[in-house]
Amino acid sequence: MIWENFFISERIKRNHYMGHHCNMYFWRTTSQQEIDYIEESDGLMSAFEMKWNPKKGATKLPESFLKAYDIKETAIVTPDNYLDWLI
Repeated sequence: MIWENFFISERIKRNHYMGHHCNMYFWRTTSQQEIDYIEESDGLMSAFEMKWNPKKGATKLPESFLKAYDIKETAIVTPDNYLDWLI
């Protein structure tokens, strides 16, 4: 959870500094499928799943989410690639 908190906080700061205004959400179903962080801007969504260790657990976003919404981009954010989404 600390990893998710760090990334989301830094992403919010990045968007603020760049003047990129977006709505921010998370998504979870009753069966515990989830998306850690979602940004919506101009009706399009970017979905981020944070994984400290991508070798543990699923690294795919739920199909039910991808089918239900107009997704601009998706990303699995790890310690190896997080700067790609903050700079």
